[in-house]
Amino acid sequence: MPLILALGELLLPLLGWLARTLVVSLVARAILGLGIAFTGYHFLVGPILDAIKGQVTGLPADIGQWLGMLRFDQAITVVCSAYLLRFAVSGLSMIAKAV
Repeated sequence: MPLILALGELLLPLLGWLARTLVVSLVARAILGLGIAFTGYHFLVGPILDAIKGQVTGLPADIGQWLGMLRFDQAITVVCSAYLLRFAVSGLSMIAKAV
């Protein structure tokens, strides 16, 4: 019985340190990922959508109606967001490899 208690006294601090280290690492990655995603959306997706909207305003009304009915704006948003997510994940994996 004393052996089990001694083993528990040694393992509990080690498990606590391990849990704190993992939590801090996950929180840091999550904050970094959110920062990359927010910045990328603000500086990449937003200007692309504004440029597309600027080009579409000069089209005839019939084509504009078709684009609205086909939800072209939502499709472009989904595609740009997918690329942004891909860049964010690859950036995070490169940072994780460097650390």
